[in-house]
Amino acid sequence: ENDPCYSINEFIESTNTNNQPITLDLLSGWNMIGYSCTSNANASVVFAPIQESIIIVKDGAGNAYLPEWDFNGIGSLQR
Repeated sequence: ENDPCYSINEFIESTNTNNQPITLDLLSGWNMIGYSCTSNANASVVFAPIQESIIIVKDGAGNAYLPEWDFNGIGSLQR
């Protein structure tokens, strides 16, 4: 009842409940999404959490990122 972490735990629980994870429903085949972050970032770092679901990522210039081959021809995604 006098747990000093109670309010922190309550805050974290409330934050997680009120801010659900962002999901992106992609169709089978090609999809187009924009990079909306505020700074440039390496493509392999940005796509690391979903790389097992990626075959190829291409930028507007035709450069490609192929995680299965550990090939990053895109380099950094530009803001």
